[in-house]
Amino acid sequence: MQDAADWRKAMKLEGHVNSKVKRIIDELISNLARRDLLFFIDDTESMKEHSAQIEVSFQTLAYIAKSIDPDDLELSFVSKPRNIFKSRKTSPLIEELRQHLNKHMSVKGRIESSLSTLINEKIMRRLPLPIPLLGQVPPWSKPITIFVFTDGKWGEGVRPGNGLTEPISKVMREMKKRGLNRTHVMFQFLRFGDDEEGREHLVYLDNFGKDDKWDIVDTRDINGDVYSMFLAALTEHNDINNDQLHD
Repeated sequence: MQDAADWRKAMKLEGHVNSKVKRIIDELISNLARRDLLFFIDDTESMKEHSAQIEVSFQTLAYIAKSIDPDDLELSFVSKPRNIFKSRKTSPLIEELRQHLNKHMSVKGRIESSLSTLINEKIMRRLPLPIPLLGQVPPWSKPITIFVFTDGKWGEGVRPGNGLTEPISKVMREMKKRGLNRTHVMFQFLRFGDDEEGREHLVYLDNFGKDDKWDIVDTRDINGDVYSMFLAALTEHNDINNDQLHD
């Protein structure tokens, strides 16, 4: 993440750019072109201590993301999942995030219900239907990756994954029903902090769907490799090569 953050600063200042990092970024842009990218920020009470890191991480990832997504980048929050802020430029989204972190980082809520709302009202409506008679997915339909910023602290004594598998399963079933590729919708959970119970929730989600060969979830530490964050579970190699949370 630090290399990517340095790359962003260098690009904005038109200074020296690390050639290795630039090559990796260019490869991401080439491989993931025309993919919608949505950032879903867990702004519940426990995430308040990570406010500064949330802002820096979003700035870095959003700057890369705008080169991948030819349309607007999208930003939403657990406290208000029905509100999606959109912009082609990162500055308005960064300002929206900054104001939100300053004013609303003390709410209590459940990420399960918020993710369900986001999926039901925003994600499911984007899933394309096959073209009548042809049975093919429209070529203009765009896949999407949802980046979820969270610490995994979703309540003590709750079941593994805290019920997030239920709304994610709904997406999986609908994708199969419509004949969509497994990678049409991907969830990338990015972990903040070092809460052990939170880690266990995220590890459970990371393993969810693998037995059915329909894995659409990946989990990473926010300080980890940015290249892998963007690839999510798009490739089996990337999803397996994830030791940060599983150690």
